[in-house]
Amino acid sequence: MQGQLSLKVALLTGGASGIGQAISELLAREGSSVVIGRLSTCYGACQAEL
Repeated sequence: MQGQLSLKVALLTGGASGIGQAISELLAREGSSVVIGRLSTCYGACQAEL
């Protein structure tokens, strides 16, 4: 079953931690492709494991 956001792409800045991370996870669960922009490489690499 596909989520409500299948075939959609979400671009998030600050999506690797905190509220942004929660939003990116929710969008991914709903079927969206998620692109996260973050200045810190540590957070971005860790979040990519989702």
